[in-house]
Amino acid sequence: MKYGIRSNGNPHGRVYTNQSVVNFIIDLSSREVSSILGKTIIDPAVGTGAFIIPIIQRIQNECDGDLLKINESLKNIYIYDIDETAIDGLIRNILKILLDKKSIEYINITIGNFLLAKAPKADIIIGNPPYIRYDNIPEVQREKYKKLFYSFSGRADIYIPFIEKSMKLLNPGGVLSFVCSDRWFNNNYGKNLRSLVNQNFNMKYIFKINGFNPFREDVIAYPSIFLIKNDGKTDSFAYTEVETLEELENCIYKEKFDALYFNSKSEIEYDNYSKFLYSIEDQNFKIGIGVATGADKVFIVNKSVEVEDEILIPLVTRKDIKESKILWSGQYLINTYSKSGNGLLDIDQFPKLRGYLEAHYDILINRHIAKKNSRNWYKLIDPVKKDLLEKPKLLIPDISSKNTIIYDEGNFYPHHNFYYITSNNNKDLLVLRSLLSTAFVQKQVAQKGLLMNGGALRWQAQTLRKIYLPKICDLSIEIKDLLIGYYENDFFDKIDEFIKDLVSLNTTSPSVAMVYKRGEIPSVTQLCIS
Repeated sequence: MKYGIRSNGNPHGRVYTNQSVVNFIIDLSSREVSSILGKTIIDPAVGTGAFIIPIIQRIQNECDGDLLKINESLKNIYIYDIDETAIDGLIRNILKILLDKKSIEYINITIGNFLLAKAPKADIIIGNPPYIRYDNIPEVQREKYKKLFYSFSGRADIYIPFIEKSMKLLNPGGVLSFVCSDRWFNNNYGKNLRSLVNQNFNMKYIFKINGFNPFREDVIAYPSIFLIKNDGKTDSFAYTEVETLEELENCIYKEKFDALYFNSKSEIEYDNYSKFLYSIEDQNFKIGIGVATGADKVFIVNKSVEVEDEILIPLVTRKDIKESKILWSGQYLINTYSKSGNGLLDIDQFPKLRGYLEAHYDILINRHIAKKNSRNWYKLIDPVKKDLLEKPKLLIPDISSKNTIIYDEGNFYPHHNFYYITSNNNKDLLVLRSLLSTAFVQKQVAQKGLLMNGGALRWQAQTLRKIYLPKICDLSIEIKDLLIGYYENDFFDKIDEFIKDLVSLNTTSPSVAMVYKRGEIPSVTQLCIS
């Protein structure tokens, strides 16, 4: 089974690991099981041997050249790869470092899919699992994995079932350590896998790699190193963020780490905020994402296009945003849903629209949504929510290098590259905008979501739902006005100071309304003068 070729010419799933990172993972794993000698070791996606070659070298060194001992240890090595060419290269690399070339006969080498192979129980499972996105996995294989692996749900990457199968093969006291994408720590598709770890295993270490690339080529993989041990469930695990390779290497000697834990929903808690602060949705705000059309060049138009005015909705896109303000370019969304929002328009009632859409029929019919049902050939991917246009809302770009939060009074419908937040209380919505602009929130988004290359934040609805803030409805009117004024006058450091005070006091105080006394609140005018 092959998964196709990436844009750089390399096959999907194949990304090789920096040797210093490999050495760190081997050191970490072998320390947990005392010694690699005599241990059953599996590399489930061996490639050309980045992990297994140094393991064999260590075995030879620890056996001090004793071929009998070496061969006894090599019998316990099991390696798998689906790529026959990679295995050929691996065998050549192993032969280069073996003291006795015949020793290769003792190593268990399988050309095949680890996920479908019969594998032994192991003491150490180590490596770099393949990176293959859901859409690049053939449908037949996807359906098979869904039946075999509880963790393979949603739009999971193939590394997810690699982790599940590896965990379930661990002997008591055995360890699994991968360098891998960190997306499963927070994303929805990692929920079932997190639940398996939380309920049955000891997530002992997570090293989140922020500042350097652990691979031999530039890839966007959101990398981390983790170690899971089969020695029972524990309440917390060690966590650290590393910025340099040297910092990672020094972690092998580090004694004190930040402690994280899984909550009752099998979500990783990076702090204890959930014990005394509140999520956005718990405060009666609603979170959503803007409309996806499946054919923006057809459905996003300006007024020069000949269609009926009543089916046009003013649309705001990323191009309309300049320094947190909407400078609308005059684009409209063609809404093909009925006014009630239930079902499609009867385009026979809109002759101009029908003529326009039929002129683009070839584009529209080839969309996935139309292939599923040809009668829906002019359907938008997402339904248009009839009341969203006129509602005041916060708009947050899906990717932003800073907290860009736009306020729309109720003039525009958001495009799909915006997440939006609405509320029945407009003042509270503006206070929320102020609080979302803080470094306090940025840190939560970076930890619980994705930190993109270059430090940009990835704002997703699932991440916004995990952010914790002081309870806005408990704040006095004066404090709300103060926070709104801080934001409007670019006093972001003042908002940061304020929320820092709130958070520190909230560990003991049930009411945030008493944090600043009325007589001590400076006006925005005074702040501007000072």
